[in-house]
Amino acid sequence: MTSEEHKPPSSEMINPLGSESDTQEEAIIEALGPPELPLLRRINVGIDQAIRSLVFEFVDGSRRGLCLNNNNEPLVGLSDENISNVGGDWVDIDYGDFIISVSGNHLNQGRFLCHSILLSFRSGRVLSFESHHKHWSGESFHFEIADTKLVTNLVFVANGMLQGIGVITTTMHLPISIDSVSQLPRQIQNRLRLILMAFNMTNTLPLAVSWRILSFLNGFQIVHGDELAGIRNGE
Repeated sequence: MTSEEHKPPSSEMINPLGSESDTQEEAIIEALGPPELPLLRRINVGIDQAIRSLVFEFVDGSRRGLCLNNNNEPLVGLSDENISNVGGDWVDIDYGDFIISVSGNHLNQGRFLCHSILLSFRSGRVLSFESHHKHWSGESFHFEIADTKLVTNLVFVANGMLQGIGVITTTMHLPISIDSVSQLPRQIQNRLRLILMAFNMTNTLPLAVSWRILSFLNGFQIVHGDELAGIRNGE
């Protein structure tokens, strides 16, 4: 397995505010580079007067997000202690599910992260978190995320607004198909050719059936099969 196979795609930023505005200098968290395995394992959102913390944990154990202390200042690091002090309960994400839209409301007062946030997943699942102070609700936001992008972080500014959505562009999480295989890294394409050759050597599987079998896998499983098998089985 080559180092190139391990190299995660570069991160991008979707800017919900619509421009490179001067709020960029007020950002209270910087988007980190993408995790090696950017598949969500669980999410933690803490709600006080408004949303105080939001943390994504990925299957490789890394975390992205932000926790604010009682003075609404960023805590250093996303340790279990920091999250338990200000966060809510962890919400498990089904293996392979991913976010396809982010919506909610900014704050019109206060220095929390935002008033409300709603995360919609490819499976149809929706996670909703909201302040009980209805009159603190500011302008709404709604952003669609393409299936070829994985959300890795949400970035907020100090006045209670969502500044940006950190994403990576990849097809590694999507089911392998004859139409999408050309978008995978070359090393994975080569492995798939070997697998198809092995199928063909049996002289029993039609090509369509071989591709149907491969559709139960994705690129991450080809590269990190042993590691992800344990995660999928709840080990």
